Amino acid sequence: IVCADARANVPNNAIPAINFFIFLNGPRLANSDYRKLKQERYASFDTGKGKAFEQGQLTLEDLRAYAIEAGEPAARSGKQEYLENIINRFI
Repeated sequence: IVCADARANVPNNAIPAINFFIFLNGPRLANSDYRKLKQERYASFDTGKGKAFEQGQLTLEDLRAYAIEAGEPAARSGKQEYLENIINRFI
């Protein structure tokens, strides 16, 4: 629940709609596959170059050089429709 005083100090576009949705529905989403899928999706930011980039230790140019060296990643499903269905259950 957001009180009127707290909202008065936050610009309308400061909180993306999806973050607000997750804030309101977080406990219900915790009992779904949403968090597991999100963790799997962004696992590359937990180690190696992804973690270094997230911590500000690499530039976009460094990542570009790494991408050229590593080559094209294998295609895999982002499970977009499945995630949409999880979210739509709570709308």
